Order: sequence, then structure tokens, then C-alpha cells
Amino acid sequence: MSFVIVCTHILYLKGSAAACKGGSFSQTGDKIAIFLIELACNGTSQFPFTETQVQLVTPSEQGQQHPLLNPASHVYILPASAFGSMISVHNGGPFWKQRMTHKTLPILMKTLQEQAKSQNPPALGTLAVVCHMLCCLPSSLLGSSNIKQILPTLLAGLVYFSKNSSVLAQKESISSKPADLLSVILAALVKTLAISPEDVSRSLWL
Repeated sequence: MSFVIVCTHILYLKGSAAACKGGSFSQTGDKIAIFLIELACNGTSQFPFTETQVQLVTPSEQGQQHPLLNPASHVYILPASAFGSMISVHNGGPFWKQRMTHKTLPILMKTLQEQAKSQNPPALGTLAVVCHMLCCLPSSLLGSSNIKQILPTLLAGLVYFSKNSSVLAQKESISSKPADLLSVILAALVKTLAISPEDVSRSLWL
């Protein structure tokens, strides 16, 4: 896992710098952002600078049913966190986050539609991407319709974590990544309650 951490951290630094600088560098930022979000949501993507296909280990059926106890599921949080760090940068021109949203939001929305058919808890990578987008991107960029489609994943993740809070205390048996994700879930919930409480209330009653 340490190798994945180093690689995603380097990509986040390169990607955010390229995206912020803009111009001819924007395409580099695009490729890195797409790679990170595809890896987080789908577990596979083409490496930005080669034709190499990167494939994360697919969680077992049991792992998908209880991702907190499945180390393979935890790895998906890493590219999601790198993507979150990338879009949280405050430097750069006024339109680079718009570009990032335009390039990556469709990937997330497609993944959510596919995963909505499952009865399992939200996949940790997808859940992390949802939370980072809600935390780091203005609601005007995400759009009201997309936020309404994203919120059920956030709330389902919160419910799953609350029901399995005892698992997070078992630090000797799981990595620290799920605990870090819980902090992002709560931050995303607080922000959404501040800017769009009616959408949260509506989702809770659905």
C-alpha cells in the first residue's frame, strides 16, 4: 500500500500544479484527475503518461458487503484522497475547477448509477470521491440535480459507518484510511447541511 500512497501523492502534486497553471498544461491535469477518479471509482484506469493499464485488486463479494473489514477496499480510498487533495488547491486561474468538474463529474455519476443497483454499502473509493467533491467544489459547479443524486451515497455511507463504528476502533486489524474517510464524510455532511439542508432532508425521507 505504501507504493500506492507515494504514487498517488506524486500524481496529486503534478496534477494540481498542471491544472492550476492552465494553458498547455491543462491536459496533463485532466489526464491525472481522470486517472485518479477512475481508479477510485472503478479500480482500473490507464496510467496518464504510458499505455499501461493500472488495475487494483477487486474486493471479494464478502468484501463488498463489508468494506470496512476488507483491506482491498481500503486501497480505493488512496486515489480518491489524492483527487480530493488535487481539487482542494486554491491557487490557479478562475476556471480550472470548472474544467476539473467537467472532466470528472460524468465519471462519478456513471459509477453511481451502476453501483445503485447493488444492495451493498457504498464502495469506499466512490464514497470518498463523493465526499471530496461536496467538500471542495462549489455547489454551483456540481449543480442541484447532481447534488441530489450524490447525496444518497453520502448518507448511506454515514449510516454504514455509524452501524459499524466499533470496527474503526480496531486499529490493529484495519488501516487508518477508513477512519480518515469518516472525517471527510462528516465534513461533507456539514457543508451540505449549511448550503442545502432541504436536499439532505428530502434524501433522508426517500
